[in-house]
Amino acid sequence: MIKLFTIVKDENDIVTEWVHYHGRLFGYANLHIIDNMSTDGTHEKLLDLQSAYGCLVVQRSNYALKGDYMTQMIREYCNHKDECGNYTTSIAYPIDIDEFIAIYDDKTHAISCDRSAILAYLEQTIIPKMVSNESVFFKTNYIVSKIINSNDASSDFDGYKNAVLESTHGTYSNYENLAKTFFSSKEVIEHGVQLDHGNHYNVGQYFMTDLVLVHYHCRSCAQMEKKVYNNVAGFGYPVNDVGALANYVSAPGGHHVKHRIDMLNNTFKLPVDLFDDAKPISESHISLAPLSSIFVE
Repeated sequence: MIKLFTIVKDENDIVTEWVHYHGRLFGYANLHIIDNMSTDGTHEKLLDLQSAYGCLVVQRSNYALKGDYMTQMIREYCNHKDECGNYTTSIAYPIDIDEFIAIYDDKTHAISCDRSAILAYLEQTIIPKMVSNESVFFKTNYIVSKIINSNDASSDFDGYKNAVLESTHGTYSNYENLAKTFFSSKEVIEHGVQLDHGNHYNVGQYFMTDLVLVHYHCRSCAQMEKKVYNNVAGFGYPVNDVGALANYVSAPGGHHVKHRIDMLNNTFKLPVDLFDDAKPISESHISLAPLSSIFVE
């Protein structure tokens, strides 16, 4: 019914959790992962996971072609049809390696990671819209995880060793058309859908779903340094020249450029929040316990 596609580079602190979480939801064989020539052990972890659980792992080298790689992989692995001429994979879902699919209740401000609930939502709400052509493009908003230092948010704090297990709360963010899109496989294959560099697809007509992506974008200083360096270098910018980098702050990947400048100037700090036990559950204070509890034996 559904296949997930992602691309990763040097994110060895989260890749195992991503594979196990989504493998348990949708089946490991439905996970398709492109490694962009990682050097921090990510690729070795992926090969072990592929051998043990059956997810698909390939390597691709050109950072600038990330969107092309993802689009090509979707077209290759979602194009099988049954004897009636219907695509056997209904949904192609491209996300990042630091994004975890869940369901969000906007009344209780709670997320659910229950497999049966997620699959039922896809079967009962999404698939009928695809079949009837009511919609072929679907958006997924974000729960952005927060880095919380309960002692002193103003102090230097290096972040989490394993954010999926340690991060406790997040904030709901409505990105509207900029939110991640998943779509009918038929639409991708037959009507020329092309993902951009960040696995996004901007489209005017879409259905905003109750699914969310719990986004562990910022996890630790060490991980942010790798992420920022790889993105800036991938765009071909001068990664170690503060003066030259200033010319690229408004270019594609400009937010990474700004972080890189701060890192070179030794002024970069993680965005750290204080934890308030008395703060009510709301869009700005969502518990991530349902996700992290999946990894507790």
